[in-house]
Amino acid sequence: MIFFGRAFLSCLLTAMLAVSATLVFAQEATSISPKGMRQGVVLNLTTIEALAGIGKQHLAGVLSFVAPEDTILAFANLLLADHKALKRFVKFGNKRFKIAGAITRWEKQVLLLVVGLNEGKDELPPGMKKVPKGLIAKVSELALAPGVTPDDFRARVLTRGGK
Repeated sequence: MIFFGRAFLSCLLTAMLAVSATLVFAQEATSISPKGMRQGVVLNLTTIEALAGIGKQHLAGVLSFVAPEDTILAFANLLLADHKALKRFVKFGNKRFKIAGAITRWEKQVLLLVVGLNEGKDELPPGMKKVPKGLIAKVSELALAPGVTPDDFRARVLTRGGK
């Protein structure tokens, strides 16, 4: 029978603790997502269509980390920060309205939020400018279009022969 002294057992235990601590640290250091970070979610089809409609489909990955209930606000802020994208969104919405006689509720809520934030009492965040009056009038006009569910929108497109 082999007898181990206290000093040897103490050294062995210390070495084992050091190895396990190193493994835990290495696992945390190589982790892809930091603790508390939200995992990306699948975007709804309306958001993807809107991003493609304004030529910003490359932002889909970024918006996937926004909570689904906050995508309307995030998209409205994107449009307020980029007036060219807002013009493209109005053009995109007008095309959809001509095809289906309506826009989706999501698009309508984005438009209403753009108008509300632009006309609000609070100042816009640094770097954002108020939308020019002519463009905000077009946004307001499109926001008056009926807002329907995505399924109803697609049914309207199919029954009216739109593409």
